[in-house]
Amino acid sequence: MDHHDLPPGLDAVSYYSGAIEAFCELIAGGLKPMALSAPLDEPLAAQVGVLARRSAAKYGLHFLEEKNFPRTDLTPADSVKGKTIFIFCRDKSVLDAYQSLKIRARAGENVSGGLRRLLGYP
Repeated sequence: MDHHDLPPGLDAVSYYSGAIEAFCELIAGGLKPMALSAPLDEPLAAQVGVLARRSAAKYGLHFLEEKNFPRTDLTPADSVKGKTIFIFCRDKSVLDAYQSLKIRARAGENVSGGLRRLLGYP
């Protein structure tokens, strides 16, 4: 959902920060290996990022601010180009696997299945 599509009166920072908090709780509980925020434009990303870092720290998670997210079947180029996505995971090995996936994507490999696994999707 683009923040311009939010219902009137709903604050975008609160909306995205709340979603991030919920994902962080799922990851900390072992229910998901990794989670992504929505792709965010600046300056919204800067505002949400402060709270995203706080949520990651609260749950003891690894946090990555990604400005060059790879294109996949889940993340078409037009949805991520010029946007910031925050990545959260509990285990560093998951973050390492994401970094490897990103390198393979730059080399032209289809990494959609790998991203789905990292996100805990079937």
